[in-house]
Amino acid sequence: MLMKYSSMVLEFERFQRCSQSYGLLVGRPLTFRKEYVAMKFLRYGDLGHEKPALVDPEGGIRSLAEVCSDLGGSALTELDKIAEIDWEKLPLVAPSPRIGACVAGVGKFICIGLNFADHAAESGMEIPTEPIMFMKATSAICGPNDDVIIPRGSEKTDWEVE
Repeated sequence: MLMKYSSMVLEFERFQRCSQSYGLLVGRPLTFRKEYVAMKFLRYGDLGHEKPALVDPEGGIRSLAEVCSDLGGSALTELDKIAEIDWEKLPLVAPSPRIGACVAGVGKFICIGLNFADHAAESGMEIPTEPIMFMKATSAICGPNDDVIIPRGSEKTDWEVE
């Protein structure tokens, strides 16, 4: 199994079976051991002090701290630089770190409500003729195993994640 950590990662998938169609990342193939595989990023570490990493083909977490300061903003525009890295030379992270939010430095968290027919149906609402847009506080962004902070006095907390 390639991925031990199944949620809250940015994924740029390239599998051998579809490499001819989808095998490019920022204009060049992403290769691990001369075959196309998924390139998965995550952020790990204490809350507020997360560091960037990637998940190697064996499921190990490799630190990207020497390559980029974090996964957000300009680092996401420089994926070609990350794609050229020899991942085997990246330091392994100690097992079972806290997995943080998938990206850093989010300025706005804009959501689209009722964005598919089943969602509207389960909500008992008609399919909207125009997108329903709303914002959430960026403090709502957390890691996949972090506690969800429910505001004091909340009477209707949605179970859904964005």
